[in-house]
Amino acid sequence: MVARLIRGGSIWRSRWVLGSAVAVLCLGSGELLSASASNTPSVSSFVPITPCRLLDTRPANVVGPRATPIGPAATYTAAVWGTNGNCTIPAGATGLSMDVVAVNPTAPSFLTVFPADQPLPLASSLNWVAGQPPTPNAVTVSLSADGKVSFYNNGGAVDIAVDVVGYYVPTSAGPQGPKGDPGDPGPRPAQVLWVAKSGGDFTSVAAAVNAIGTTLPASDAAHPYVIEVAPGTYTEPGGVTLKNHVDIEGSGVDNTVITCTCGGTTSPFTDGSTATLRIIGPTMTTEVRDLTITNTGSGTYAAGVWNGGGTAFGSVVLRNVSISVSGSTGTYALVNDASNMSVDGATTRATGPNGGTEAFSIANIGGAGMALHNVLADAAGAATSRIGVFNNSNIELHDSLIGGTDVSVDNAGGGAIAYVSNTQLSRAVAGAPASFLCVGTFGGLYGALGAHCA
Repeated sequence: MVARLIRGGSIWRSRWVLGSAVAVLCLGSGELLSASASNTPSVSSFVPITPCRLLDTRPANVVGPRATPIGPAATYTAAVWGTNGNCTIPAGATGLSMDVVAVNPTAPSFLTVFPADQPLPLASSLNWVAGQPPTPNAVTVSLSADGKVSFYNNGGAVDIAVDVVGYYVPTSAGPQGPKGDPGDPGPRPAQVLWVAKSGGDFTSVAAAVNAIGTTLPASDAAHPYVIEVAPGTYTEPGGVTLKNHVDIEGSGVDNTVITCTCGGTTSPFTDGSTATLRIIGPTMTTEVRDLTITNTGSGTYAAGVWNGGGTAFGSVVLRNVSISVSGSTGTYALVNDASNMSVDGATTRATGPNGGTEAFSIANIGGAGMALHNVLADAAGAATSRIGVFNNSNIELHDSLIGGTDVSVDNAGGGAIAYVSNTQLSRAVAGAPASFLCVGTFGGLYGALGAHCA
């Protein structure tokens, strides 16, 4: 696996950024060109970084000093140089490349992003209507002389989330192009692919995965890939089937959403054909992190993530993910089938329709082994069998909250064992008492549970 290969020392692309601006033009792609007072441009080089959150004004997700929306005809100015929010940008940086997301807008409006020491330009960087779902756009902007950027909202109130994907620094390297010339794109980091609504290598996660080994060199232990997915909702009609030594990294839970209407007649206890994300073995090394996965398919069965490809703990990992499935008669958020999987930080929800037959938030089946840490699992909606964790193999639950309208953990089968520590089980457990080994576990009202979770 490869974690966060894009670093500040790797030059991915170069752009001409004109400093000492007195006139500003925002392009449709979100890029910004500045003409200098002396009409003498300077050259800056782009430095890509692992995406970091500069600010988020939502009170429940606040990053940075502001925890309130931007009101009508209001401008908010944010410091960029130094450590701000979750980002550290060097003093002297001349510009930023960002993904800007508008959240919870109360009226039709637009956002303009511009250098803090310049007048408000007659242009928009992002547009929306009232009540529109979270709306992202790629924006490139120059910084003020003291390293600040301003955000202007025209009407109503709106929260914004800003993720920085890179910054510009002055350089004397390379020839200077004509004014406005984007210049040489420069070298790209090996085996790093960007999926984005615009400006990326692909606009679909499945297309990026499928290109590896076809139009792009194959992945292997010596040549692993990372697919970086920018903020936005990516609808994958046929779902996504991962490949060995390929990681998927989003821009944060609820910022990056991979979704599918993949309901069908094949049970995920048979294969992963009705899942949004499939990990198919026999041996896989992959990590999926920092994103949301949903499946709203109708029919008999639908699943969020199906893993049938991990042979050793640590080879298949989910980290900081949210998985939700709804709409089908049988709903299964996360299925681990005859494999091994580690989960570190996840919210899993299975919500079947009224009259549905099953809603399993997590299913560990077929001689599989799972290690779950910091997991919130819940199952509801179906008429019966609303189970937080269904286990007929071996499973470990640590530092988690396991719900389920009917049962929190169901150990089905004579060989099933659940090891539970520092975890709240909001409903009763099912299965032989000896199949539970529990330490520091609590019931729904925080009553201490015994050594067999009862």
